[in-house]
Amino acid sequence: MKKYVTKLLLLVFLFTSFTAAAQETSEKGLYHYVLDNGLELFVMENHAAPLAYIEIAIRAGGISQSEKNAGLFHLYEHMMFKGNTKYKTAAAVQRALKNLGVASWNGSTANEFINYFFTVPSSSLTEGLEFWSYAVRDPLLDPNELENEKKVVISEISAYHSNPNWILQSAVFSTIFSDEPWKLDPGGNNDIVASATVEDLVNIKNSFYIPNNAALFVGGDVNPDDVFKKVKKIYGSWEKGIDPWEHDTTVNSTIDKTIYLVQPHPQVSPQIAQVMAYYRGPDITRDKESTYAADMWSAFVNAPAGRFEQSLIANPSFAIPNADYLSTGYLTSRHHSIIQFTAIMLSPEQMIGQRAAYFAQVLSDEIALQIVEEPDFFSESDYKDHPIGPRDSQILRAQRPESYMQNIRYWWAVADTEYYFTHDKLTDSITQKEISQFSSSYLLKKPAVVVVLINPDLYAQQKSDYDALGYKEITSDSAFWWK
Repeated sequence: MKKYVTKLLLLVFLFTSFTAAAQETSEKGLYHYVLDNGLELFVMENHAAPLAYIEIAIRAGGISQSEKNAGLFHLYEHMMFKGNTKYKTAAAVQRALKNLGVASWNGSTANEFINYFFTVPSSSLTEGLEFWSYAVRDPLLDPNELENEKKVVISEISAYHSNPNWILQSAVFSTIFSDEPWKLDPGGNNDIVASATVEDLVNIKNSFYIPNNAALFVGGDVNPDDVFKKVKKIYGSWEKGIDPWEHDTTVNSTIDKTIYLVQPHPQVSPQIAQVMAYYRGPDITRDKESTYAADMWSAFVNAPAGRFEQSLIANPSFAIPNADYLSTGYLTSRHHSIIQFTAIMLSPEQMIGQRAAYFAQVLSDEIALQIVEEPDFFSESDYKDHPIGPRDSQILRAQRPESYMQNIRYWWAVADTEYYFTHDKLTDSITQKEISQFSSSYLLKKPAVVVVLINPDLYAQQKSDYDALGYKEITSDSAFWWK
């Protein structure tokens, strides 16, 4: 089951209302409701096919973990398919899915949400809504099923722990957020999963699987008023609980100087090296206002013909062939946003360790300073024609209801309802002053985690050079916080 999601294009929502009547948002065909118990409902009407996508999401996952229960939210996700008060066994659950006409179903545990989803014939909408109600609200959490599922989850986790990309991600998160790295590890720890009890899972259910910490997303061949009536009838009796995020906190970065890591990576050819520089970014909990500037800045720096990318390509030290070999990413999150720069450099046998360090220096000391001090670093047309806004919505409207609703779920999970309903309007108001402030606060002379991915044979030849430069090798033994 997937553990992470990719940030999709942002939808534009300008207003909503929380009354019981149907309230269409500024996005045509999209409706938003809130039940008395706090459960949010988003409905997208699209009659292109006689199908209905149904997803339920919970604000939980890695971010809700402690050092002692890391992995149990993932385990709990698996247990949702192992029986409930209506479908008593895993086999009964599977029969119910088949009878509903479900071609594929899944669940995932990410850093900031857990979700369950499938698509059913629109004629089975009521039954589909009931299915997830029983699964989420009334799981049996049978002790025997728990023991069996522990083995499945441990096998899944072990597979991730041998994956070089997972090892890389874990090493980076464990370095940047070394005080609480388990909050960025929704997969979990084998030993913790092995020792889990039914009581542990009940505590998760009672604390996080509550309507005021959940949302339903329904899209397709449906009538919004009809969906709301059905949801109110099926989910209205779900009892509201104590807000688990009443004292919401961010995950603090612990790096106070630049740290250098190198990973001999089997997927990297001897002709190139991949260089990354990671910086702590603004997040919803800690600095929501700067996330708008970060989104605008991200659109600017990813422009292939823009000054940012062209200045890096023009630097002979980096040997970056063209803009296709550069990317910059900023992923908005509730607690742990990161800014990532990636460059593919040629001639990795030529002092790539020094060149990677210089890459981070140019980013934080030179280009960030230029953005702060030069009002025209990004042009007037950049601000006027930035690729954030209505174009994104048009693209998503043309996609399947599943993609549309998954995008909404992402923003519901990492931010809040108001954030995505007002994002475009606030982003459009960003000026050079806010971009300058963002660069000053998060990039200018700020420490980074610099990572070099290099072919294993080439690394073996150069290992002493990396050691002399202070690089730490990323291995499966060093990457995971619990080791």
